[in-house]
Amino acid sequence: MRSVDIKCLVLGKSLRNTISIKIKENETIDKLKRRIKVEKDFFKTVGTSDLRLWRTNTRIGSNNAIPSFDLSDSNEILSYFEVKDIWKENPPKSNLHRVVKIKDA
Repeated sequence: MRSVDIKCLVLGKSLRNTISIKIKENETIDKLKRRIKVEKDFFKTVGTSDLRLWRTNTRIGSNNAIPSFDLSDSNEILSYFEVKDIWKENPPKSNLHRVVKIKDA
């Protein structure tokens, strides 16, 4: 089974906190959320269900400025999808692939 390397940006954090996760294409987005949660200490106090993910394919420019993202509900990735449902082929390595937001309390 093919593995995909996914880069995730956490809203409100700098690009230095971008998370890179290698995950198998047949795994669910819920599994991806669990893998993201263990990567950074600032997720210790939130549950996996409190993480929301959006698909993006945004190139990071040479100035490392954080781009704006469309976080409409239509772009949100639901937990039951598999990675292969979102990425049919390997995503470009130099791009951000997911935006992570901690659900508002």
